[in-house]
Amino acid sequence: MGRRRKHKKIPKEKDVVAMKYVTNTIDKQQLSSLCAESTTEEEQQLSSIQSNWLPFKWVSRNDDNDNSIDSNTNTSSHDVNGDSVSKADNTDISSNQPSHNSLLSELNDIKQQLMPAAKSCADAINDNSYSNHTTTPEYEFRQARSICNPYESLGLTYSKNESKKKKNRKRKYNNLQHSSSGFSQFINRSAIKLANIDALLGFILTLPPSLHNEEKQQQQRDEQPDNFVFVDLCGAPGGFSEYILYRHVHPATHIQDNDEKQHSDNSRIPCYGFGMSLLGTNDDGKGAQWKLEHLKQYHLNSNNTLNTKNSSGASHQKLHYQVCNGADGTGSIYNWDNVLQLQKEITTTLYTDRGDINNNKPLANLVVADGGFDSQRNSNNQESIAHKIVVSQTAAVLTLLAPRGTFALKMFGFKDEATRKMLHYLYGCFDQLTFVKPVLSRPASAERYLVCRGYTGQTSEWNGLKWRDQMIAGDAAGREAVDDKDTQLEELMNKFDKEILKLNINTCQSIINYLHEKRDAVMTNDDSPTYGNQEHSLNLKAYEEAWQLNSRTNT
Repeated sequence: MGRRRKHKKIPKEKDVVAMKYVTNTIDKQQLSSLCAESTTEEEQQLSSIQSNWLPFKWVSRNDDNDNSIDSNTNTSSHDVNGDSVSKADNTDISSNQPSHNSLLSELNDIKQQLMPAAKSCADAINDNSYSNHTTTPEYEFRQARSICNPYESLGLTYSKNESKKKKNRKRKYNNLQHSSSGFSQFINRSAIKLANIDALLGFILTLPPSLHNEEKQQQQRDEQPDNFVFVDLCGAPGGFSEYILYRHVHPATHIQDNDEKQHSDNSRIPCYGFGMSLLGTNDDGKGAQWKLEHLKQYHLNSNNTLNTKNSSGASHQKLHYQVCNGADGTGSIYNWDNVLQLQKEITTTLYTDRGDINNNKPLANLVVADGGFDSQRNSNNQESIAHKIVVSQTAAVLTLLAPRGTFALKMFGFKDEATRKMLHYLYGCFDQLTFVKPVLSRPASAERYLVCRGYTGQTSEWNGLKWRDQMIAGDAAGREAVDDKDTQLEELMNKFDKEILKLNINTCQSIINYLHEKRDAVMTNDDSPTYGNQEHSLNLKAYEEAWQLNSRTNT
């Protein structure tokens, strides 16, 4: 196969014209913000960014009233506009709106047109007598998907920069890892995605235990802070872990109810991270290898610890990270013995370092779970296919998470009854729950994230393996089921699912329109700059400031 065709690049002044392919996925106000001129006013930069595709809202079983965004997660000018979220949440869904099934059917019909459109575009390019370059439908589809996503450039990471040049890779790697900052310092897109979610929610994921509630704050004023412990499930090559370690070294500034800035004092709290992910293969596909050399060289030293120094030169921080491969050495979340082995390794590590005789102390303050696999990505039924891995991760979370803990879980839909039963169970054992679609999650994808905070724990009789098997089978387990009719959670699931489908439909249609116009332009040898590998005018610096990713981590 010959070289890929180098498509015409749109001049910067034509960016607004190029954005016509994404006007269905974002409104005009967002569009003008995206294409606005850069400003030197920091607050103006921060207020111009958009951090999520859809409004989000916390719901709680303990509150019968309408739940707006919690005061501890004020979006302020540092993420999405709070006003727009509140207005959207208070808007009733009209009875004449399309049903979930009709939207899903429409989406599936449009998705069937994507690859034929990509093939017709590739055929036109390959048949063009004025060029000897060749391309493939898969390449054209990926290009169109990127161009129709106005936030694609936010995924610019170290690994993308590094892969552009094959020569002197090791030298470039070492040079970049010590000099890059912002988005480009991270190993993959997942790290930035978690940064996106964390900033959107007011940095609650990486909030140290001492700031979670007033009682704990008073306790920490009088006593030495405890450890911050996190677990990364199905997270290889390690992007989520990398961001959490980064945030521990560079704490975020939190905005309180009185608009006062409060700096998270992570600097004196030891941080322990544990990762478990599939190493080999299973029925779902092939696992990914952990790329911990990047973490060790960029965040940790050779002993998996990083001791930073305060102004007086005294060491005041410890970072620890280790990969756990489970009882069978595969890291598979489906083997419950692997979860128990992970629990044992966490307990052993904390017991050794703390010198604590109580092995039954609560474990993780935060658990993140990002499991997925290739075969479900292009399926019309991602939710059902991914149900087993979603439930398996959740069972592990409920086993490993400490009371008051927080967790984030990747999901793909809320239509199936089995999914809803699991969510209603979680609704009963966490103080608050919400769904988010961060802008780092591509608009054509069904991906969204469940975030739960304030874990109430389980009884001593609770059996994680039994619960997992019941939930995979779709059976209610344990706590009494919440009434499926007219509840906050039910309404939130219905609304969020529909809005995701609408976003997917508009984006897929935009991709098809782009591919058709590009094909037509090639066939007519049209030189007008209406397509190309353009760069949208996102103010990346404003995003780095808003998500507090400017600091560079040094070894």
